Amino acid sequence: MVSINRAAALQFIEAMSKADRSLADPVLAPEAYTISKGFGHFAGVRSREVMVGTIEAFNDLLPGGLRLAVSRVIEGDDCVIVECEGNATTPDGTAYHNQYCFIFTMQDGLIARVDEYFCNVLADRVLWPLVASYPDEALLAQ
Repeated sequence: MVSINRAAALQFIEAMSKADRSLADPVLAPEAYTISKGFGHFAGVRSREVMVGTIEAFNDLLPGGLRLAVSRVIEGDDCVIVECEGNATTPDGTAYHNQYCFIFTMQDGLIARVDEYFCNVLADRVLWPLVASYPDEALLAQ
Protein backbone atom coordinates (compact mmCIF):
# COMPACT_ATOMS: atom_id res chain seq x y z
CA MET A 1 0.00 0.00 0.00
CA VAL A 2 1.37 3.41 -0.98
CA SER A 3 1.39 6.04 1.76
CA ILE A 4 -0.16 9.48 1.28
CA ASN A 5 3.29 11.09 1.50
CA ARG A 6 4.81 8.79 -1.10
CA ALA A 7 1.84 9.29 -3.44
CA ALA A 8 2.12 13.10 -3.13
CA ALA A 9 5.87 13.10 -3.83
CA LEU A 10 5.45 10.82 -6.85
CA GLN A 11 2.58 12.96 -8.16
CA PHE A 12 4.89 15.99 -8.00
CA ILE A 13 7.55 14.04 -9.91
CA GLU A 14 4.88 13.13 -12.47
CA ALA A 15 3.94 16.83 -12.76
CA MET A 16 7.56 17.68 -13.57
CA SER A 17 7.83 14.72 -15.91
CA LYS A 18 4.78 15.77 -17.92
CA ALA A 19 5.08 19.57 -17.49
CA ASP A 20 1.60 19.53 -15.92
CA ARG A 21 1.06 22.12 -13.20
CA SER A 22 -2.41 20.72 -12.48
CA LEU A 23 -0.74 17.65 -10.98
CA ALA A 24 1.54 19.75 -8.75
CA ASP A 25 -1.00 22.19 -7.31
CA PRO A 26 -3.01 19.73 -5.18
CA VAL A 27 0.04 18.13 -3.52
CA LEU A 28 1.79 21.34 -2.45
CA ALA A 29 1.16 22.96 0.91
CA PRO A 30 0.13 26.64 0.72
CA GLU A 31 3.56 27.82 1.91
CA ALA A 32 5.60 25.18 0.06
CA TYR A 33 9.03 26.11 -1.26
CA THR A 34 12.01 24.49 -2.89
CA ILE A 35 15.71 24.82 -2.24
CA SER A 36 17.94 24.04 -5.19
CA LYS A 37 21.30 23.09 -3.75
CA GLY A 38 24.62 23.98 -5.27
CA PHE A 39 26.33 27.07 -6.62
CA GLY A 40 25.00 27.59 -10.15
CA HIS A 41 22.34 29.90 -11.53
CA PHE A 42 19.57 27.63 -10.28
CA ALA A 43 20.76 27.50 -6.68
CA GLY A 44 18.51 29.15 -4.14
CA VAL A 45 15.08 29.18 -2.56
CA ARG A 46 11.95 29.46 -4.68
CA SER A 47 8.34 29.93 -3.64
CA ARG A 48 5.40 27.67 -4.36
CA GLU A 49 4.32 30.09 -7.09
CA VAL A 50 7.69 29.82 -8.85
CA MET A 51 7.71 26.02 -8.43
CA VAL A 52 4.36 25.66 -10.18
CA GLY A 53 5.23 28.32 -12.76
CA THR A 54 8.43 26.50 -13.63
CA ILE A 55 6.56 23.25 -14.16
CA GLU A 56 4.19 25.05 -16.51
CA ALA A 57 7.13 26.69 -18.33
CA PHE A 58 8.60 23.24 -19.06
CA ASN A 59 6.02 23.08 -21.88
CA ASP A 60 8.08 25.77 -23.64
CA LEU A 61 11.55 25.14 -22.20
CA LEU A 62 11.50 21.35 -22.39
CA PRO A 63 8.62 20.26 -24.60
CA GLY A 64 7.30 17.03 -23.15
CA GLY A 65 8.67 17.81 -19.68
CA LEU A 66 11.66 16.32 -17.94
CA ARG A 67 10.40 12.76 -18.44
CA LEU A 68 11.80 11.65 -15.12
CA ALA A 69 12.50 7.96 -14.61
CA VAL A 70 12.36 7.11 -10.92
CA SER A 71 15.03 4.68 -9.81
CA ARG A 72 14.54 4.71 -6.03
CA VAL A 73 12.09 5.97 -3.42
CA ILE A 74 12.90 6.01 0.29
CA GLU A 75 10.30 7.04 2.82
CA GLY A 76 10.65 8.22 6.41
CA ASP A 77 8.18 9.64 8.91
CA ASP A 78 7.90 13.10 7.39
CA CYS A 79 10.03 12.80 4.28
CA VAL A 80 10.20 11.04 0.95
CA ILE A 81 13.42 10.83 -1.03
CA VAL A 82 13.16 10.26 -4.77
CA GLU A 83 16.14 9.54 -6.97
CA CYS A 84 15.51 9.87 -10.70
CA GLU A 85 16.97 10.70 -14.07
CA GLY A 86 15.57 13.12 -16.62
CA ASN A 87 15.39 12.54 -20.32
CA ALA A 88 14.41 15.86 -21.89
CA THR A 89 15.07 17.74 -25.10
CA THR A 90 15.17 21.50 -25.59
CA PRO A 91 13.24 23.17 -28.41
CA ASP A 92 16.39 23.26 -30.56
CA GLY A 93 16.93 19.52 -30.10
CA THR A 94 19.64 19.65 -27.43
CA ALA A 95 19.50 16.65 -25.10
CA TYR A 96 19.16 17.37 -21.41
CA HIS A 97 19.79 14.27 -19.33
CA ASN A 98 20.36 15.13 -15.69
CA GLN A 99 20.29 13.10 -12.50
CA TYR A 100 18.22 14.26 -9.54
CA CYS A 101 17.69 13.58 -5.90
CA PHE A 102 14.62 15.22 -4.37
CA ILE A 103 14.05 15.26 -0.63
CA PHE A 104 10.41 16.05 0.08
CA THR A 105 9.54 17.27 3.57
CA MET A 106 5.90 16.45 4.14
CA GLN A 107 3.26 18.03 6.34
CA ASP A 108 -0.24 16.59 6.67
CA GLY A 109 0.14 14.64 3.42
CA LEU A 110 1.30 17.69 1.44
CA ILE A 111 4.73 18.78 0.24
CA ALA A 112 6.03 21.59 2.45
CA ARG A 113 9.61 21.70 1.18
CA VAL A 114 11.66 20.19 -1.62
CA ASP A 115 15.45 20.00 -1.47
CA GLU A 116 16.76 19.45 -5.01
CA TYR A 117 20.16 18.05 -5.92
CA PHE A 118 21.27 17.86 -9.56
CA CYS A 119 24.27 18.61 -11.76
CA ASN A 120 24.43 22.41 -11.68
CA VAL A 121 27.05 22.57 -14.44
CA LEU A 122 24.81 20.75 -16.92
CA ALA A 123 21.71 22.74 -15.90
CA ASP A 124 23.60 26.04 -16.27
CA ARG A 125 24.98 25.04 -19.68
CA VAL A 126 21.77 23.70 -21.22
CA LEU A 127 18.82 25.20 -19.33
CA TRP A 128 19.98 28.57 -18.05
CA PRO A 129 20.13 30.26 -21.48
CA LEU A 130 16.51 29.17 -22.05
CA VAL A 131 15.33 30.36 -18.63
CA ALA A 132 17.25 33.65 -18.85
CA SER A 133 15.48 34.50 -22.12
CA TYR A 134 12.04 33.26 -21.00
CA PRO A 135 9.41 36.02 -21.05
CA ASP A 136 8.12 35.24 -17.53
CA GLU A 137 10.71 36.83 -15.24
CA ALA A 138 9.08 35.13 -12.24
CA LEU A 139 11.07 32.01 -13.12
CA LEU A 140 14.22 33.88 -12.19
CA ALA A 141 12.79 34.93 -8.80
CA GLN A 142 14.32 33.61 -5.64
